[in-house]
Amino acid sequence: MTVHIMEKKILETLKDLPPHRLDEVLNFAEYLRAKDQKQTKPRRKKRTKLPTFRLGSIKKGAFLRENLYGEYLDHKLD
Repeated sequence: MTVHIMEKKILETLKDLPPHRLDEVLNFAEYLRAKDQKQTKPRRKKRTKLPTFRLGSIKKGAFLRENLYGEYLDHKLD
């Protein structure tokens, strides 16, 4: 069915409806429009920082190899 034929059919149906039903049709049409708009919006996750509230403050360079292992790896690799 083409859009033109569907529009014509909808208008004919609306003319036959009693006035108190037209409000329901309008509400339903607005609901469908809102539903389509929600689906077309791209969903993006918000970029969040890594939660460090459990770790406390972390000094700069705390995870460097030398700071983590110190001389331990030097002894193992010799």
